[in-house]
Amino acid sequence: MAEFLQTIFSFPTLVFTGLLAVVLVYWLSAFIGLADWDSDIEADSELTMLPHWLNRFKWAGVPITLSLSFIILFSWVLSFLSVHFLYPHIPQPWLKVFIGLWLLVLIPVFLAELLQPFGKLLQPLFHKAPERSALDLIGEYAKVRSGYVSSSFGEAELTHEGTSLILKIRATEPNTIQRNDLVRLVAYDATTSSYQITAQ
Repeated sequence: MAEFLQTIFSFPTLVFTGLLAVVLVYWLSAFIGLADWDSDIEADSELTMLPHWLNRFKWAGVPITLSLSFIILFSWVLSFLSVHFLYPHIPQPWLKVFIGLWLLVLIPVFLAELLQPFGKLLQPLFHKAPERSALDLIGEYAKVRSGYVSSSFGEAELTHEGTSLILKIRATEPNTIQRNDLVRLVAYDATTSSYQITAQ
């Protein structure tokens, strides 16, 4: 244990130990609700400008809080292993500091590039499908579900982008529209949340 503590508080692992502590506090706060994880994701997704050096650590489509957390974690591990196995063979303190400075810079940069493919695996978890507008369905065809359709009643089912939607539909009267007929959506009434239809 004493050797472990000595290693994590040795330069440059000490720097990554401090950053890892911040990361752990952040994720613990997010877990118990003190930090708003959803807001952080939205803020990251809307963040278009970062300091040039920080862009290197951002994975496209993944919140930078998450990408930095992974990079800091793995940087701490690599730094710990380097200090633990390399430093005992370096007697000169000044050389340890020199090597530590290079490790402090090179390890995060190396990991940011190495872990890019891993970031791509996480992208689908944070990809939000564009919001669908009711007007996007205008011109689509739907199948009538109700026994009849009037100016105040009617339902239809429409499959859109792999999703089955149940829609309120309305039609001018008189009409001969009945269940299982294919109808076309021609207009949308936001007041009643219904679609005006015509027979195919």
